[in-house]
Amino acid sequence: MYSTTAMAFLGEAIKKMQISELDWDLDKDDDNWLLKSLEEFSDILSLPLAPFNFSKGAWSSFIIPLILLQIPTVEDLQIDTRNLDHLMQQFKAPFESHVHAFPQHVVKVTMCQGPHCQETFPLAGPVDLSNTAGGGLLSNIQGFDILILGNPIRQTVKNPLQLDSVRTLHLIDVCLGREELQLLVSATGPLEVFVYKGGFTQDPNPATAQDICEVLTTKKDTLKEAAVLTHFKSRYLTAARILENVTWLRIATSSIWERTESEPILHDQALVAVFPPALSTIIFEVDREETEGLSAALTKYILSNCPDSPEDQILKSVEFRVHLGIPPEEFKEYWGVMLSHEAMEYM
Repeated sequence: MYSTTAMAFLGEAIKKMQISELDWDLDKDDDNWLLKSLEEFSDILSLPLAPFNFSKGAWSSFIIPLILLQIPTVEDLQIDTRNLDHLMQQFKAPFESHVHAFPQHVVKVTMCQGPHCQETFPLAGPVDLSNTAGGGLLSNIQGFDILILGNPIRQTVKNPLQLDSVRTLHLIDVCLGREELQLLVSATGPLEVFVYKGGFTQDPNPATAQDICEVLTTKKDTLKEAAVLTHFKSRYLTAARILENVTWLRIATSSIWERTESEPILHDQALVAVFPPALSTIIFEVDREETEGLSAALTKYILSNCPDSPEDQILKSVEFRVHLGIPPEEFKEYWGVMLSHEAMEYM
């Protein structure tokens, strides 16, 4: 077992850390290093009264807090949010009084549920952003630029959220309403990159593409890239055009139009003058069964962005990603998300 000096030295060398659930049973000879660490941070940790009883497994809940307090130079912090409220219970309240003890050089924070927090394949599961869980932890890790959240719980997104340093915000497998989305976006600083990858929900009033773009207009002076991938559509999409500095956009066509008996084909002028005027790249996420009904409108949009002079060309790349739908059961484990979401690409 490492000494507290060695642990501190190792902590100062760590740049990337993944924090997940930990089941740690201490042997009798292991308690010396833990006792010294607990004494060092006794003004921060919510410890029981001395003398400490090092019975088997009694102190495992303090291992992760101690690690978190001894990685001052970490830049990429990935947090498994299972039992995050229990983690925060190990710190004395108010949490904000411990800012000086938490890592202060973090650039990127990822919060999702599961032992492998990855943006590409996040495990389903809520992220509690209340002050006694994820929100409390984020309030202590200040100054980070990038925040990735996997499915934040709507009811826990409340003011005040301390995200004023965030320039890149990714919301993955998310089911927020407009109000909660507004709280998250307005809490960020000069937002430059925004990603919304929506999931399905039975909750009332889920955010539509129009809602998302309207919320983003408050960041239109700095926003450069946006992904608007929601399954829910409004009757119109007018706010995207206001995002005048966005040069890269990824959007789900299902949030703009769905084929119906009364409208089997989208009008060929429907997408003209809808999207940000400064776009150099646009990526359309298209359901396979909608391709025929969209083709005329998509073609007209592309042609409307082809000026007579090549020197005046702004839109340089148009990409279509056709979703094949849900794969057969026997292929799900192998292909995972890729087959259902990005199986085919057309340039």
